[in-house]
Amino acid sequence: MENLPKNIIYWAILLFLIGSIFLWSEFFLPLNPSSSKIIDFTIEKGQGAKQISQTLKERGIIKYGSIFRFYVLFTGQAKKLQAGNYEVSPVMSISEIVNKFSEGDVIKVKITIPEGWNLQDI
Repeated sequence: MENLPKNIIYWAILLFLIGSIFLWSEFFLPLNPSSSKIIDFTIEKGQGAKQISQTLKERGIIKYGSIFRFYVLFTGQAKKLQAGNYEVSPVMSISEIVNKFSEGDVIKVKITIPEGWNLQDI
C-alpha cells in the first residue's frame, strides 16, 4: 500500500504524455499525407466552429470534429474564423486549416476586363 501513491503518479504522468502525444498528432499532422485531393469548402456567414468541424469531418478532411473545436477554442481562433470559399485538403493539419480560415485565405478568382470596356460592358 505504501507504493500506491507513487504508482498513481507514474500512471498519471504516463496518461498525460500519451494524451499530449495524441493531441499533438491530431493538431499538427495531416489526416492523409499522401492525398492529392483538393476540396472546395465554404464557410457561410454566421457558421460556428461546431458546424464547420462537422462539415470538415463529413467531407473527409479531418478525423475528429471535437479536436478541431478544441483547437479553435484553445488557441482563441473561434471568433476569427471567416466566411468564404476555401481550398482544403486531407494533406493539411488542423492547425493549417484553422490558420487558413482565420486569415481569410479564400480562393481568389482572377478576372480580366478587356481594354476599352466601360462599366456597362463589364
